[in-house]
Amino acid sequence: MELPGLSAQRLGELLRDSGIRWKVVLISACYSGGFIDPLADERTLVITASRADRTSFGCADTNELTDFGRAYFKEALSNVNRKLIEAQEQERSRIARELHDDVAQRLALLAFDVEELVAHTTTAPPLHDKSVALRDRVSELATDVQALSHELHSPKLQLLGITSAIRDFSEEAARHQNAMVDFDAHDVPEHVPPDISLCLFRVVQEGVHNAVKHSGVRHVQVRLWGTAGQLHLVVSDHGAGFDVERATAGQGIGLVSMAERIKLVDGELAIESQPGRGTTIRARVRLAGEAERARSDR
Repeated sequence: MELPGLSAQRLGELLRDSGIRWKVVLISACYSGGFIDPLADERTLVITASRADRTSFGCADTNELTDFGRAYFKEALSNVNRKLIEAQEQERSRIARELHDDVAQRLALLAFDVEELVAHTTTAPPLHDKSVALRDRVSELATDVQALSHELHSPKLQLLGITSAIRDFSEEAARHQNAMVDFDAHDVPEHVPPDISLCLFRVVQEGVHNAVKHSGVRHVQVRLWGTAGQLHLVVSDHGAGFDVERATAGQGIGLVSMAERIKLVDGELAIESQPGRGTTIRARVRLAGEAERARSDR
């Protein structure tokens, strides 16, 4: 029910006339606390985001949330972030399937036709040379499409685990981004929860892409290891660096995305960087007992 223009007294009358015997009313509005007395009775529980004598969060400078209000908005924001990331991953998977099942197949057919053209133009050198160049371009395009499909949705992440997925991504980065990714992993559990694997994999992707694009260097170090009940990740470079506070407050969407992903798996993220001193991204995620047992049994 929308409240603009609806007084607390009028809302109380409507609820009493509704015929509903027992009621729980949840209100989020400016001065929502002012709805408590007009609505509450022995059969009605009224839950608001603020006290009766204060405005709700964001409605004025002098607001004060109840314990429920703080928990409600924190949980609501977390749920929104989770849904946005889930929707983003679903869209990544859809696009990756389209690239693999449709675009890549069309390019394969085109490559076959171009190969026939190359074979039939051997007696016409100028045309033959152009056909060979076209074949090479189609082949390069097909390779790039396949790499993009894997970057959007890594099949190895689900099939072989996070270590193999990061190693494969490192090799792809060397081939397609002219980057040298020095990757090392040890004591990583055999079975890492899928949400944690995906989270750390995306952090590696974002960290490497940022380093290649902005740091001015092509060498990036990635370290992944497990300890008692935790999984650690470090992505670092010795490039240009940046002002972390300024980037986070500005248009650093990638940095914000990394932080939100880590929060959703109950982890911690630290980004250390200064202009001219390189960048280090540190992530730490707690593991469930099952994943830790798998590590200790190896």
